[in-house]
Amino acid sequence: MKAGELLSSGINILKSGGVAEPVLNAEILLSQSMGTDRTGVYTRIDDEMPLERSKDFLKLLERKLEFEPVQYIRGYAEFYGRRFIVSKDVLIPRPETELLVEEVIDFCSSMKHPKILDLCTGSGNIAVTLKKEIPGSVVFASDISSSAINIAVSNAKENGIGDGLHFFCADLFSGLHIKKEFDVIVSNPPYIPSAKICSLQFEVSGYEPKIALDGGKDGLDAIKRIIRDAYNYLIEGRMLLLEIDPEQQHAISDIIKMFRMYTGAAFLKDLSGDVRAFRAVKKKSVCNDK
Repeated sequence: MKAGELLSSGINILKSGGVAEPVLNAEILLSQSMGTDRTGVYTRIDDEMPLERSKDFLKLLERKLEFEPVQYIRGYAEFYGRRFIVSKDVLIPRPETELLVEEVIDFCSSMKHPKILDLCTGSGNIAVTLKKEIPGSVVFASDISSSAINIAVSNAKENGIGDGLHFFCADLFSGLHIKKEFDVIVSNPPYIPSAKICSLQFEVSGYEPKIALDGGKDGLDAIKRIIRDAYNYLIEGRMLLLEIDPEQQHAISDIIKMFRMYTGAAFLKDLSGDVRAFRAVKKKSVCNDK
């Protein structure tokens, strides 16, 4: 069977199975089977497909019919122009998280050797990208999942990083023995309210790790802890940056007022115009500084 015929068949199968964007998904999965990119599918559209590759394509279609994310099927995702290994042990990097990267790059633009801490690093997409994009930076990254840390380490190697990027398995700041040394603390923490997880698209709720999604009853468990404890690890006047749910803006404003540790609080919007991140800087002195 020719590649074009397989593609048409795959589109129809996914469409009949209720899979969103059947054309795009069929193109991606066929390119995976052919060992090319989506453009390559069309330049080889009249090629006869070997039987083994045709069978492989059908197996990939079967996985997609179960609504498995295409990134898990392929084993990688794109983030900030780079490829990152992913599995069901880590969240799939998303384009909106690139806002965090751009904000940190801008904040560190005049620093010679900024020290950065990435909490809940997952696949390491933020940590690796910052290390690659900010010359002279020293980046530390933690995750509570040892499986996630293993993937993050692999992604650092795949992206050619040797020194200057340090991963450790820990629950947020635990196990980190240096204090008041970071220029930036950044995180994409779990922030989905527990009760809302089951209402997410099945591609998310059925496949992505719950530990990286579930933010507790109000979605703010990890966020509260990070805001509270980051003060002890930031240099005065340096930045805390968190990805958040747009609906959490007012609650986070109240948390900041309660702790009174930060100034210059701001909420940042993504390209869709939705509030996607929270930023603040450590005050120079507060009465509860330890």
